Amino acid sequence: MKNHLNKYQIAVPVGVLDRPTLEGCLQSPAVPVNAHLEIERVLRLIPSGELPGHGYFLGSLVVGGIDLSGIGQGARVRVPKGAYVRCIGGHSEPARKARVVTVHQAQAGFMYEPDIRAAHIVWVGSGGRWCKASLDDIYGLGGAIVEPAPISE
Repeated sequence: MKNHLNKYQIAVPVGVLDRPTLEGCLQSPAVPVNAHLEIERVLRLIPSGELPGHGYFLGSLVVGGIDLSGIGQGARVRVPKGAYVRCIGGHSEPARKARVVTVHQAQAGFMYEPDIRAAHIVWVGSGGRWCKASLDDIYGLGGAIVEPAPISE
């Protein structure tokens, strides 16, 4: 199934997105050209120090082993305790307990200098408020797809 994540996230054939790994990717002919360009942008935006997040999603880059095809509208995803959740009318705070949510929308990450945004999912939370959480947080803290999105023609 083609979704926003499959269309815009760029898979990098590595186990984690950290500075040494990304710098090594720039030397590898196995990494696609569009990934090279995004890696160069990331390293230019953050010239030193650690990269943000858990190393699964970084802007439009994603670790190569993550299957994005099941993350879309209707998918059920486990948001683990500790993942930062932001709801409309509130601020971002760590989830106090794990929960399974039904995805309304999945958005690919992007870089809009100087910001780097990870891919995220959106769902309807308690009281009808829209909530979102980063897929980097979800995967980094042990969350996963519980039930993939229904296949649509």
